[in-house]
Amino acid sequence: MLAFGPSRGKHVEATLKTFDPATKRFITGHQFVTGTLYCRGLTIPFGIRLHLNKISAQVLKQPHKKLTSLASEIIQALDLPRFWKGKVYCLIVTAYFNKSTLQAAKSKGSFVIGALKKN
Repeated sequence: MLAFGPSRGKHVEATLKTFDPATKRFITGHQFVTGTLYCRGLTIPFGIRLHLNKISAQVLKQPHKKLTSLASEIIQALDLPRFWKGKVYCLIVTAYFNKSTLQAAKSKGSFVIGALKKN
């Protein structure tokens, strides 16, 4: 459950404001990019990356990376065993579907499912 009262906590690094479409409000928190593996009815989180905005990246002395770059890194990090004979489908949500994520998925030999959106 999310609490929307006055903030009483101490400062937490690498948080940012994100619009929550369910409540139609902005909330403050961490933003993660996560890949998941789904096989035989089992979903396994894979390659969780924390997104740092430019200010947090400078404070923490870490490189700032776009969300699409983090998604591409996760796809590139997928290393299936040599005996794997099944097909691999990479489902990319609209927010991360661009040239770099598409190339990362194709370089792994996977089929790509995604939607394009024109702003």
